[in-house]
Amino acid sequence: MPSGACKAVTAAADEFRKYWREVTARPVAKISEKRVTFEVDPKLDAVHDEYRIVSDDKGVRFVGANGRAVLYAVYDFFERQAGCRWFWDGDKVPKRETIELGGLDVREKSRFEYRGIRYFAHRGLTRFQAEHWG
Repeated sequence: MPSGACKAVTAAADEFRKYWREVTARPVAKISEKRVTFEVDPKLDAVHDEYRIVSDDKGVRFVGANGRAVLYAVYDFFERQAGCRWFWDGDKVPKRETIELGGLDVREKSRFEYRGIRYFAHRGLTRFQAEHWG
């Protein structure tokens, strides 16, 4: 991790290590300039958390408009390459021998500006929240 990296970029690297180990049961081989890197590119659209996942013969790069976008890129990678899914009632983390790093050229951004959870308490909990359904 480059010195002075924002907390979200550091969290993205930590999440990468965590899920790599959970999927493969081994630590990631190398997170460095030549294998897996995490970076912010201010030319990307920060309002919509745009990110890229790019791989070549040197490794894979997670590039986001901001730190949060870099973190989204890491989760997208594990969803695409390892079949991971995240749910309120538990995560699905498949086990695999390895995770393919090559052949990636992904560019994504949100279609909306606000990301978050909205509770519809004004309409009644039992109607809108799954944990209250009978």
